[in-house]
Amino acid sequence: MAVTNDLLAEQLRDSHTSWSMGSYGAVAEFFQDSGEAMDSGTSDKLIRLTPRGGIRFELREDMGLCAYENTGGHGGIRQHIALCLPEKASRMSGNEVLTEVGLDTLALNKKDRDVVLFDLGVSSLGSGCFQLDFCIRTEDQDLIDFLREHCGTDIFTHESPVFGRLLEAQPHRVIVTRLGRIEVYQPIGGEHTDDKTPEGPHTHLLPELLSLNLTHAPDVPVRQGWVPCAFLYPEEPVIDLSGNQIPLRANQ
Repeated sequence: MAVTNDLLAEQLRDSHTSWSMGSYGAVAEFFQDSGEAMDSGTSDKLIRLTPRGGIRFELREDMGLCAYENTGGHGGIRQHIALCLPEKASRMSGNEVLTEVGLDTLALNKKDRDVVLFDLGVSSLGSGCFQLDFCIRTEDQDLIDFLREHCGTDIFTHESPVFGRLLEAQPHRVIVTRLGRIEVYQPIGGEHTDDKTPEGPHTHLLPELLSLNLTHAPDVPVRQGWVPCAFLYPEEPVIDLSGNQIPLRANQ
């Protein structure tokens, strides 16, 4: 466990390393720029906090690692490390409806610990995302009142006005697993970003993938009975964080 703790702490300090937590279709990704880290107010080495988001790991004795390679969208081979738990130990709330969790007392930033957290209930979209709670956090009282009115409902139906309201309000997204959490503070991608994924920390919520009921992508070689809850993507010597090959320059 000490070796794993040191490995993660070292990689968290490396701005070229990226991370994700979640399932196949509901995921948060954490990126940071060099020198972007903020003071988290704690000596915990497994926390990284920036103006755009943050990440915290909570290691467990029953955690297992799965290192593997796969081919990225640009054809390059990338290294990954999946942080896994036994299926039973990985399960979170399994909410299928909008649920008020209460104050987010475990928020990475002290100022967010008296802000209200709501679980969106993504398990209604598929049975493969039981290892995360996909939440939003807001101190906007009008939004809080609106969400409370719709608690207990499936917000992903065509009739629900909730998801559209969230896109307008742009609250913090908080993805929680048994191995920690990723928080995203910057806006959700959409019209204001020309429908492009924002650079830096961001989330993906893809119903078409969640409907496949998979806990992870088919090319992740996790042994049966185990579930990835987080991923570490180390720096690659010839591929940048976007998966693009870095041009090679001849020696001068």
